[in-house]
Amino acid sequence: MLFSHPAVQAITWWDFSDFRAWQGAPAGLLRRDMTPKPAYEELLRLIKGKWWTRSVLHSSAEGSASFRGFLGDYEVSVAAPGRPTARAEFTLQPGRDNRWTVTLK
Repeated sequence: MLFSHPAVQAITWWDFSDFRAWQGAPAGLLRRDMTPKPAYEELLRLIKGKWWTRSVLHSSAEGSASFRGFLGDYEVSVAAPGRPTARAEFTLQPGRDNRWTVTLK
């Protein structure tokens, strides 16, 4: 729920594992022996799966392509026949136009 709310910018989790957790509370994502709890497995599935933007796009005749992605950092590779692959990095930021140009040489 927190991840989907537009007012949330960060989530803090105090104890990653139960080992030496504050007041001995079993509040970690890992048990005392460092084995993952179900919450850890679910969070990993969401972050690396559902919330991780991976796309393969094909440009229009005008050379443009678009996608809808989560906010954050991206690495892009653009390939065209007879040209070297172009690479770029950019960040999708809230409240910004979020348009980029990747030029092929």
